[in-house]
Amino acid sequence: MYQYLLFDLDGTLTDSAEGIIKCVQYAAEKMGAIQKDAEELRVFIGPPLSESFPKVYGFTAEETQQAIVYYRERFKPIGMFENAVYEGIPEMLKTMKEHGKINLIASQYDEADCSYGLFDDPTKDGFWFVSYPCECR
Repeated sequence: MYQYLLFDLDGTLTDSAEGIIKCVQYAAEKMGAIQKDAEELRVFIGPPLSESFPKVYGFTAEETQQAIVYYRERFKPIGMFENAVYEGIPEMLKTMKEHGKINLIASQYDEADCSYGLFDDPTKDGFWFVSYPCECR
C-alpha cells in the first residue's frame, strides 16, 4: 500500500476556477482582447499561462508575457483569494494522516501562495508541501 499521497492543488484540493478566470479576464481586458465567456476560459485551469494565452487569444510571445504581467497584477492581491477548499478535503487529509499516510502537495506556486489562508497550518492540517516553481503563473 502507498505511504505517500501526492495531490495537485488547483482543481484537486481547491476550486480555483473563479480566481483564475477573473484574472484571465482582467488581463485580456488590459490587452484590449475580445472578452470570452467564463466557461471558455476554464482551459486556463491547469496549463501554464504561457501556453494558454496564445492558444485562446492568439497572443504573440511578447503579448503573452505582457498578459501574464497583467494576470499577476490581479492574482496576488485578489485572485488567489477567490478560491475554496473542496468540501471534505480537510477531513480526508486528516484521516489519511491518522492512518500513517504522508500527504504532499505538488504545485507550481510557492508554499505561501498554496496555503494563502486555505489551510491554517499545513502540517497540522495533514499535508507536507512540495513545490515545482516555474514562471508560468
